[in-house]
Amino acid sequence: TDSELSKSTPGSSKDSKTKSKTKSPKAKEEKAGDEEEDEAFSKAIVSVFLPEITIRKEEYEDVWKNKDEISNARQYHYAEIIEKEQMSGMEGELRKIVDDMMRAELQLLQEAFDRDRGFKGKKQKASKRGTKKSKKKKEKDLTPDRSTESLFEELVANGIIKKYPEVYFDEFKGERSYNLPVPFNKGTDPKTGLGDLRQLLKEFCVLPMLSDNLHQSTPHIKSLLLSGAKGSGKDMLVHAICTELGAVLFDITPANIVGKYPGKSGLTMLIHLITKVSRLLQPSIIYMDDAERPFVKKIPTTDKTDPKRLKKDLVKIVKNFWPDDRVMLIGITSCPWESDQKLLLQVYQKYLVIPRPDYSSRYAIWSYLLGQYSAVGWNFDTSGISRVSDGYTAGPIVKTVQEVMTVKRMVQLRVHTLSPLELINALARHVSVYKEEDEAMELWFAKTTMCKRRTRAIEMLAQEEGRRGYGTVVR
Repeated sequence: TDSELSKSTPGSSKDSKTKSKTKSPKAKEEKAGDEEEDEAFSKAIVSVFLPEITIRKEEYEDVWKNKDEISNARQYHYAEIIEKEQMSGMEGELRKIVDDMMRAELQLLQEAFDRDRGFKGKKQKASKRGTKKSKKKKEKDLTPDRSTESLFEELVANGIIKKYPEVYFDEFKGERSYNLPVPFNKGTDPKTGLGDLRQLLKEFCVLPMLSDNLHQSTPHIKSLLLSGAKGSGKDMLVHAICTELGAVLFDITPANIVGKYPGKSGLTMLIHLITKVSRLLQPSIIYMDDAERPFVKKIPTTDKTDPKRLKKDLVKIVKNFWPDDRVMLIGITSCPWESDQKLLLQVYQKYLVIPRPDYSSRYAIWSYLLGQYSAVGWNFDTSGISRVSDGYTAGPIVKTVQEVMTVKRMVQLRVHTLSPLELINALARHVSVYKEEDEAMELWFAKTTMCKRRTRAIEMLAQEEGRRGYGTVVR
């Protein structure tokens, strides 16, 4: 009967118990990985600047804390301290030079002695002292006999190295977000402002690459994906990064390299030239527009730019960046969700989204643009037009002002003052950012590795605070 069939036999119950006790190796590995991840999140990250701060603290305790400076009211420098520091460094450098000279002299004497004895001496093995094998793999140099100038000239002639407009971060107008902290357990984060994004780009791209010391002391960021709606200022921000650094810009956009260095050997040479010259001329920025296109699953038949040409090589380019290389790959995109996410996230290490300008940012943009025309009165309704332009990015706003403020209109300003309606009518002809596009961008960003790690850390922090009885965890 059905009741008898439904009953478990002793053998089957025994098997089920053994199965429950013996977990598969894959499950054990997953559990171990989760435990390691939890442990990594729970441990506090030690700052790389801590050793330097400790050294400076000890120096203060030993030298400056009890130093009598009554006779040094004008705070002149102490020549003896500077001489002592410089002499110690010079002695070390001089000793290395003298050691090398002594070794070379000894080798010459040994060779002369062997010639006098009438036999060839055995070649001495190079000293292993201080010659540890470098972890870097020796890459085959495809252009060993060419100078840096000739390689640079070739890349400029082919349009790979490009001249960019001189733009600074201060020209990218936008305010920081002044929203109140939101409890983490509510599942919503306050909207970031354009000023917050500007600060993040300085910390991720500019500050670590200003000098070799800073680059070695800060986390090594090899690549960054900057996404945002059309007209949000992605190109301007890349140019601002290059301007602040004084960097060389390499453009590997699919549309820019189409027809250049054809074939497999040509592509190999292109990758070699970009990698080699970017290191020689660092700091360098390798730039790619439409960064999602190499990883799009289906390419339209009308597209003749061959966007998948660099699909496999992008990962190799990023992996070849070593900690002492001040080189970064920056990709920009308006629709990152259209690509294969697994491949896209393998290439880019950091992901930033340019938010839609909020009211304060729109007010700052309108004020800056209209403030360049002295004939526009101080009583112009900037607040009203800032509210009406909700949903528009900075690009359409800039184009609107350029379309309205023609030479003829500027001449008429003293007689016929500027009306907000003129700007609103011109702005209405441009396309705004739709809600669906915003939601698609937020959904994509939530699936990125960086966002998942942050969410996991927030959950662990909330659980920890809940166990301790501290209540709601806030930012």
